[in-house]
Amino acid sequence: MINLIPQKEKKELELELIFQKLFSLLLFTFFGFCFLILILAALRVLIINQTGAVEDLVRAKQTELSASDFQEFQETIKETNQYIAQVRNFWQSQFLIAPLLENLSFLKPNSIYFNNLSFTKTYPTNQVSISGFAQTRGALFYFKQNLETESSFDGVYFTPTSWVKPTDVDFSLSFILPGHN
Repeated sequence: MINLIPQKEKKELELELIFQKLFSLLLFTFFGFCFLILILAALRVLIINQTGAVEDLVRAKQTELSASDFQEFQETIKETNQYIAQVRNFWQSQFLIAPLLENLSFLKPNSIYFNNLSFTKTYPTNQVSISGFAQTRGALFYFKQNLETESSFDGVYFTPTSWVKPTDVDFSLSFILPGHN
């Protein structure tokens, strides 16, 4: 095809075509940025709404935890702890009789028998009373010496009638367990 347009106008047309392409490119870029800004703004609004919803949910859960169910649970825990403390105090205040009986059986001769053993809990000491039978007064005296030398018994006292008969002695004694409460 033959081009009849002068060279100067031809260059102007080419420049105009370049400006149109550049203008179109800039216009598409401008609209692209506007669209991107619009999408980012929409995302921001969506995130802010979601954050607000999560904050509301957290507040609701906190309110729920501080509600009556949680307080009731705390009261149950306090009552249980008090009960456990009472049980512990009860068991700590109990006197274990087995070590006493073991110690007495170790100290007494085989010819002495117990008929009655009573235990009286008094503060700050505990009193034990024993009545029984001894085959001889010598065995009873030996038992008395063993009790008096043992540091876990204080105030060992035999009734005077325990020493009257030389054989087949019915005796009664009492002593204090120091340091037990």
